[in-house]
Amino acid sequence: MRVVLVSCVAKKADYPAPAAELYQSAWFKKARAYAKQFGAGWYILSARHNLVSPTTVLAPYNQTLNGLSADSRREWAVETFRQIREQIPVCELIILAGTKYREYLVPALEAAGYEVIVPMAHLGIGQQMQWLDKELAGA
Repeated sequence: MRVVLVSCVAKKADYPAPAAELYQSAWFKKARAYAKQFGAGWYILSARHNLVSPTTVLAPYNQTLNGLSADSRREWAVETFRQIREQIPVCELIILAGTKYREYLVPALEAAGYEVIVPMAHLGIGQQMQWLDKELAGA
């Protein structure tokens, strides 16, 4: 089984919405399409809410892991890992998220037996958009 984890983004709707529709950036829309096409399931990695089902209704918020200390990011990763273990059986996880979301989470997931794939790990945002376009066109 393959599950895709997609990071949240700054651009959000200005009203409560299911998480799949709350996040509004072009990158997120492409990542969402990829997750739906290539995953048996998908979730969102939220800086505020940790692991979020796409159908969970969320109010807009303004929080990112980028400005947090290493200790705060580690705490976020511990809680997110706990939620993943509760909701997703050991499987292949494709993570579409930046370094701050992955740095402490990926080692914990790998130690627990998840096969973690980060296909866009070293790509800038423009390259990520191109990669997503190519993957979506080739499917």
